[in-house]
Amino acid sequence: MSIDPDAFIVLERSSYLGDFVSSVLLGVEIALFFQSAYYLCHGAYSQRKRTFFIVYGFVLVFLVGTAAVTRKALGAGMWIDHRDELPGGPAQWWIEHNSWWVNILGLSVVVAADAMSNGLMMYRCYILLSSNIWVIVVPALLFISSFTLGVMTIVAGSRPGTSFFSGQALAFGVPWIALTVSFNVLVTVLICGRLLSTYFAMRNAGASESMRDRLGIIAILIESALPFSVFGIALSILYGLGSQTTVAFADIWGNMVGISPQLIILRVAMGRAWTKETINTTRAPVFATRPRDPHTTQIFISQTEMQAMDHAKTEGDNSNDDSEYYDYS
Repeated sequence: MSIDPDAFIVLERSSYLGDFVSSVLLGVEIALFFQSAYYLCHGAYSQRKRTFFIVYGFVLVFLVGTAAVTRKALGAGMWIDHRDELPGGPAQWWIEHNSWWVNILGLSVVVAADAMSNGLMMYRCYILLSSNIWVIVVPALLFISSFTLGVMTIVAGSRPGTSFFSGQALAFGVPWIALTVSFNVLVTVLICGRLLSTYFAMRNAGASESMRDRLGIIAILIESALPFSVFGIALSILYGLGSQTTVAFADIWGNMVGISPQLIILRVAMGRAWTKETINTTRAPVFATRPRDPHTTQIFISQTEMQAMDHAKTEGDNSNDDSEYYDYS
């Protein structure tokens, strides 16, 4: 397979830029993992939960790190070892060696990391939307379909002389990315909608200062993995169009697959993640009897504030108890 000579330089720049940015993002992910592990090891977590989060985070780092190593190996072959081997130069060598086992390994670990990330997002959607099993039926179908097509893309692209930008690999790859992005967008909309409604309800109810760390637009962006979904949409469009810049976006997207879950794990480890408790505090105001001074015995406070005060009294325990957020029993 060959491409337009005018597109050679675009492909090489795209590959270089994607490799550079993804290397920086890998460093960010590793830093997030160690920070999360530190909070988990020093927090009042059960051994079971601590082990799960640390192992989950480590596996994600390992998978994304493996993908980074394969990109470095591909770059070395493209720009150093075989740059003058084919008439088209490095870009043509890259096209002709898409089915190299190193490249296949890199795509395989990205598919595995994406499945882990999507699994976590689907479970969070289930938990935050009142544990309603019917809510995740469509996301579950999209999850299974996207993973299946991802595997089929790898199989089709592993045949000698094939490319992920043509033939069966492209036919499977485009719907794989589209379904993966559709899953992320759907789950993001569900989670973001629930969190926004809870956010405004708590703000209107006058949530206490002890609850502020769980509020805010930045927190909602992280919890819903919105940046990851937006970037996935851009990738799916470019891949469907066959743009040479897809290489850069694919490399960066492969790292964001690991960063989004690591950010969520960090918030859990710091006791700032949204939980069922956070969602359930948005209820109607109630009257409560509480002595305030010798002349006043009744005051009007919201149930949100009552629960927030109770939460503040036991903040040391509740901030590290994520049993309602991730239930492994």
